[in-house]
Amino acid sequence: MVLTTLRDLQGDMSGYVEDSRIAVESKMQVSDVRDWLETLESKGLVERARRTEGFSAYVTAKGKQTLRMSEPLPKANSASQGTGDSGQSVSLPLNDFIRYPSIQSKPSITLAGMNKVLGWKLSDSELEYSRSLLSIDLGKLQRLTAHSRLLFLHILERAQPNTSLFRVTIGVPGGMAVMIDELEGYLRLEPEKLRRELAVLEHSGMIQVNQDAEGNGYIEVIACNSGWNAWPDIKQYAETSGISLNDIIVMLDFSLLDRV
Repeated sequence: MVLTTLRDLQGDMSGYVEDSRIAVESKMQVSDVRDWLETLESKGLVERARRTEGFSAYVTAKGKQTLRMSEPLPKANSASQGTGDSGQSVSLPLNDFIRYPSIQSKPSITLAGMNKVLGWKLSDSELEYSRSLLSIDLGKLQRLTAHSRLLFLHILERAQPNTSLFRVTIGVPGGMAVMIDELEGYLRLEPEKLRRELAVLEHSGMIQVNQDAEGNGYIEVIACNSGWNAWPDIKQYAETSGISLNDIIVMLDFSLLDRV
């Protein structure tokens, strides 16, 4: 709210805005606004300047980019949201960008929940190799912005198991794919905008864009070169256990993979 309010007050100008004005517009205490400005500055989203009383601030280029990335995409049809293909839109909460801009720590997972729900019946030592492989893919997910993670969620939710319809060139057996035309219609995005969005995921190693024998484009959900594509298993685990896939993919709550 503070970043959005500051951007609105700043307009097209690059001048500083007093914290007292931000407090009035956002209906917040000045002390709370100052705390938020300090947090936002530590993320590189605003610049502050000390005044005789309090601070003034302006939104940086990074902050403006973050706000643009929070523009709405169609709502994900996750287990916990209970929504269908209504075409409704949802904006990513801005504090998601602030909380998860770039997480470098290695994911800590046991896979106990997946082991039980999916009936793997593997010992902890047998799970160790799977954990090491999945950590690579989760690490790639962590490095994406929340906006890109939401797009990946849409892809994963609509993807179907690879069949003869898809001439898979990358990935491993058990992968999933979705037609680009279907995703484009669902998200209601212009083809060029969708192409740019998909390029980010493809560059990150999350998907592969390809064509079938008739020249129809499709998106394949891929994994690290490991011989195990975990994303279909994660999707099945979330659906079976009633866990929100959004919480795992977008909010990065990997502890849900351990829930028994």
